[in-house]
Amino acid sequence: MTAIRRAAGGRGTSEGKEEADIGLLSGERLRLERDTGWNAVEYEALREDFQQRGAKLDERIGYLRRLWSEPLLSMDGRFHRVTRGNLSARPRRRIPLPIGGFAETAFARGGRLGEGHMFSGVIKGGRQWAWQLEARGRDVASFGREAFPVCARGVDKAADFLKRRRDLHHAAGVHRTGPPRRFRGGRLRRVVSR
Repeated sequence: MTAIRRAAGGRGTSEGKEEADIGLLSGERLRLERDTGWNAVEYEALREDFQQRGAKLDERIGYLRRLWSEPLLSMDGRFHRVTRGNLSARPRRRIPLPIGGFAETAFARGGRLGEGHMFSGVIKGGRQWAWQLEARGRDVASFGREAFPVCARGVDKAADFLKRRRDLHHAAGVHRTGPPRRFRGGRLRRVVSR
């Protein structure tokens, strides 16, 4: 099970509680991809500063990990503040936080803070994500990688797109290439496997 959350719109402790609950209810199968987003309008609608989205995400990742693991949390950060916050039901394992995106800053963030990387569309940047890991002494082989094409229209076109991308993604070290988000059904799986 994967959930995707952006840096904007987070509600601190209540967001962390929801995610911990989903993790527990899903039998500890939650992978929580984080990205900053690219659409300034989303941030404007939430009265969030688009230019600060990367710094906010960096702080939020540390905040959530502490909230999920410490019995009692007090933190006074630049974007998040909590005094004596806690969760009555904490996750029994560390919730994986792969980082999404295709910009150099996303690869750097993933190498620094993530447990994997989720690529959208064509994998840009070759093996930049791997260089970020190697520079930090992290194991490239155990770093999760998934790709989700987002540009196909219709089941047959999505299947053709996936077939063309499998080799490209494999060469880039991607572990799994998933169907475009709007085509997750069994028919696509059958067409791709032909």
